[in-house]
Parts: sequence; C-alpha cells; structure tokens
Amino acid sequence: MTGRGVAMVFVLGVLVVLLTATAGIAGSRMRAATVWRSAGSLELGLGVAEAAEGAILAWLDGASGGAVADSDLFPSVGLLDDRVVIGGAEWRVRVTAWDQLGMLARDRRVSSAVPEGIMRAGEFGAFCVMVSPGLDRLRAGEPVYPCPDHPGRLGGVFATHHPSASRPARSASRLAVNVNTAPRWLLERFIDDGEVVDAFLSARGREGSDGAAGLGAAANGAVRFVGSSWVWSFRVDVESVRARVSVWLVYVEVGGAWVREQRLVIDR
Repeated sequence: MTGRGVAMVFVLGVLVVLLTATAGIAGSRMRAATVWRSAGSLELGLGVAEAAEGAILAWLDGASGGAVADSDLFPSVGLLDDRVVIGGAEWRVRVTAWDQLGMLARDRRVSSAVPEGIMRAGEFGAFCVMVSPGLDRLRAGEPVYPCPDHPGRLGGVFATHHPSASRPARSASRLAVNVNTAPRWLLERFIDDGEVVDAFLSARGREGSDGAAGLGAAANGAVRFVGSSWVWSFRVDVESVRARVSVWLVYVEVGGAWVREQRLVIDR
C-alpha cells in the first residue's frame, strides 16, 4: 500500500471520529464551553489517534512485507504526516513505524552488541528478563519513546517484544534480524566485513535484491537474517493548538493476522 493509500484509510477513519464527535457535542450543549475545549479536545485527539490504527492495519496487511527503513541509521518507516480539520481546529497527525526485528533483541546472547552509553550491562540484564515487556517499564521519568525528532531513544534501539517470545517456532535457535530495516550499527555487530555491509546498504530497497540471502553467508552465526518482520511498533502523534496526544502501539503477526499486543498512551 502506498502512502496515498494509507492516507485515504486514515481519512475514512477520521470521518467516523468526526461524526461521533459531532453527535457528542450536540448531546452535551449544556456543558460549559471551557470544559468542552479542554476535555473534549483531548477526547478528539485520542479519537483521531484511534482512527490512525485503521491505516496502520492497512499498511501491515498491504505493505509491511516489503518495507525498507527510511535511512541506515534507525529501523523506522514514516507512514503518514497529514493535517485534518476536526471540531474547528487543525490537527497534525504523524504515524511512524519502528521494526522490532531491526533492533537489538531482548536476549542475553547479544549483550556484547549493546552500543556503549545506551544501556548499562546490569540494566540490559534486567531488561532481558522482564515478564511484562513495555517501554512504560523502562527508566521512569526519562524519555524512552522514539519519535521522528528523537529516533535514538531506547525504544528505537531495543525490541521490547522479543521475537522468540512472540514467535518461538521462528527464532528458537538464532535471533532474527530484518535486513531491510536494521541500521548500519546493528548489521556491523553481526557481520565482520564492513565492505559487505556497505554494498548491501547501497542496494537495499532496489527491486530484485535479496538481502536476507545475500548477507546470510556473511553472518557470524549469532543471527538469522530475514527479509520482513512480524513484530512492528508504531508511534502516533496527534497535535493541535488545543491538545497533544501520542500513542505507542505494538503489533505481532500471528497465524497470518496482525494482533495488537500493546497500546500505551505516552505521558508527556
């Protein structure tokens, strides 16, 4: 699905939100205007963010299999950056996908690959054994959710939903890494030949290229390279002069269907 297709699905979802919001306003005219502008605008923002989930599912079904990261620095793909007028205010909506198979897995076997200064060894050990994974459980009070303006935060480097926990049959022996979204620094931790990495990244995304097969022979044995992902996270940012809402979502493919594993409202 193209970016235009994602936008069309999003607009349809927003129309539903708009009709619902209009009905809510008509049924609550007795409320003070100031109350509506504060609580009502936040409610609208959450509704717009929820509408974006329809566009996310459409992208997962139609385009995620061939997704390639926007750069070789982070495992992110920009899906939507649009503006829509609801309730008399203009809302900017941004949706960014983050491939969890393009991040460091939640596994002690890759502790030596943790970038310096990102996470301490003891902290990474605790992260690996978390029973209920989620960015809301990491470093309280410190920004951990990545966004287009700050892509290097913890949530853009470490996969909270380890593939072996989500799909045991696919990653029982070696850790899966999606070569089409993995950043340069991650590939270099599993491939000793820098020229191989350079050549692959220059060709990544070209029609007919099979990076998973091409890099497999160069891997050091700790990972299994794949060409698509079955664990994606998304950040949805909705903003107007009245309110700002951000949501973090995690989807996992199970039996050919995409299932939402987690939904967190980001506390600003």
